[in-house]
Amino acid sequence: MENKVDAKRRETAVSLALSTGASLLLFCSCLMSLNLLGAEAGNRKAEQRPDLFEMSVEELMGIEVSLVSRKAESVLRAPAAIHVITQDDIRTSGVTTIPDALRLVPGLQVARMESNKWAVSARGFGGRFARHMLVQVDGRTVYTPLFSGVFWETLALPLEDIERIEVIRGPGSAMWGANAMNGVVNVVTKRARQTQGTVVTAGTGTEENAFGGLRYGGQLGPDAHYRIYGTAFDRDSGLVDGEDGHDDWRMAQAGFRLDWDIDDIDMITVQGDVHGGEAGQNVAIPDMTAPPSWTREVVEDVDLSGGNVLFRWKRTFSEASDLALQVYYDRTEREEEILDAVLDTYDVDFQHRFPVADRHNLMWGAGFRYTSDDLRPSPTVSTVSNSLHEDLITAFLQDEIAVVPEQLTLTLGVKASRSDDTHTEYSPSLRLAYTPTRRQTIWAAASKGVRTPSRLERTVVLQAVLPADPPVPIVMRGDESYDSEDVIAYETGYRLQVTDSLSLDTTVFFNNYRDLQSVEPESLAILPIPFELLNRMEGESYGVELCTQWQVLSWWRLQLSYAFMRLHLHARSSSQDLFTEDNFEEDCARHQGSILSTMQLRENTELGLWLRYVGQAADVDSYVELDVHLNWRLSESVDLAVACQNTLSRSLHEYGPSMIVSTEPTETERRAYVKMTWRF
Repeated sequence: MENKVDAKRRETAVSLALSTGASLLLFCSCLMSLNLLGAEAGNRKAEQRPDLFEMSVEELMGIEVSLVSRKAESVLRAPAAIHVITQDDIRTSGVTTIPDALRLVPGLQVARMESNKWAVSARGFGGRFARHMLVQVDGRTVYTPLFSGVFWETLALPLEDIERIEVIRGPGSAMWGANAMNGVVNVVTKRARQTQGTVVTAGTGTEENAFGGLRYGGQLGPDAHYRIYGTAFDRDSGLVDGEDGHDDWRMAQAGFRLDWDIDDIDMITVQGDVHGGEAGQNVAIPDMTAPPSWTREVVEDVDLSGGNVLFRWKRTFSEASDLALQVYYDRTEREEEILDAVLDTYDVDFQHRFPVADRHNLMWGAGFRYTSDDLRPSPTVSTVSNSLHEDLITAFLQDEIAVVPEQLTLTLGVKASRSDDTHTEYSPSLRLAYTPTRRQTIWAAASKGVRTPSRLERTVVLQAVLPADPPVPIVMRGDESYDSEDVIAYETGYRLQVTDSLSLDTTVFFNNYRDLQSVEPESLAILPIPFELLNRMEGESYGVELCTQWQVLSWWRLQLSYAFMRLHLHARSSSQDLFTEDNFEEDCARHQGSILSTMQLRENTELGLWLRYVGQAADVDSYVELDVHLNWRLSESVDLAVACQNTLSRSLHEYGPSMIVSTEPTETERRAYVKMTWRF
């Protein structure tokens, strides 16, 4: 067995080396192409070194975002609960993954289940397969329809290339369609013009065994810029009762981006990525011949691979009028004992914005998505049809009305979507923003969010074991009659730029959920107990989210956040659900808070201190943790960073046992790493 494991790891190491080598080859090929084209090295400018306080607190509130209404608008005036994680936040917090960066957002629940798995959700309904939040990278959806969720372990983007992460808490279905039910995350990478020159990173640590990357940016002409990159990492396992949790994580990714400003009105972007790697796991596979546990333990490496390519064209007629066309293809492959699947996605999206009369700004758009999957049978998952093809057609309309120009804006919107398996779904939204002065905004919203059924909920039969005492074997099957879930959300918020150095952002919300998933027993007299997935659960949630940015001194900034959330679920009278209500009500902490302190100790030294509190949740005690990140500017082209994460605990348990897919939750160890960055 050890020989097989060693051989597998050697094979993975070779694969990572080949992937990195391919990136280097691509890098050299582009250099040769530039030389052949006669590109002058003097025309290429190295990437600007980031400064800790490059933006003031007032400028942070003025950052333009597009996630709320599909057009550029400032955070201060946006009529939604939106938060922006900047590149400065990512760097000074010392995070090494996108899910860990999302802990900075008030109202987002993030728990590391294993070394390579996370439970990420907005306003409740957590878990590895949290299904109510849409996630995008540069407008490309990474939310999978196989189970309605995100495989966070496949997001291996180099963090240095991220410009910002925009996060909406609350429904975004009126703009982004089904599955943006409780929130939307959009990772926005930098334009190629911002990443000129060469950047090399390399590091190692106690848990980060090795990581590194190479990025090169150049020009194909005065208005055409590109970048290419390759990155790879090898991360160690967590602990289970002091022993190896077998959840190590090895990935490599390479990609490119080309931005071409054709003229004053037309802009084209072409970008793509490929990734491959392995994520270890220790999982209990259902085995109906093995009472009383009814499971067998499987330690395996999950094979992960995929790629995508995206084309975007935008034409800008004026500040109030533009149109955009986006087309992408995405392929995801996953091979493990529980799930062996391939998913291909083809997506086309068009939108057009233009003014009507003096006070109306209309936007309309349409989209088409075709998905094709190949779901191979396994000991855990089976289906009537191994292959499934589905069409999704969408259209939206939004009218932004300047009731009182520059002060009171009413935004009415609706999105319609229809797939092969569901009737036409409508997601309306009403948003009101009142800006009495240039430093404050009061906003309110009422909107409907929708989540369409996944492949699991309609056509899949899943064998599982409930983690009870004693364990109970079950069989869960989807139902063709499974309908969409929806929420009616009411929100209000207040943003205030108190001074040039202090800002406040407050949100209060109430959500009314209908047709939520319930797990209904068909008979309790036989083993395994047969269950059916239906829509017989309802619920309400409410809470408050607070965030403040404070420039205490010219060299010291604080970001403080707090969130409180309660979720109440109740089954309909026709339901016999046994465990959904209790499981989800306590799955996320009611209270959580964060303080990120960033300091410019010297001209060449930055210190980040990140204190986090997470309240008690199901099977997990409350905890307080502190991350420390120190960055030295050794020269104009070299940075050295040292970080220590989870400094207050030798090991940390963030999430309890999974209800259905019984992967072994591991403890996250205290970890430290050192990182070098060279810029040329």
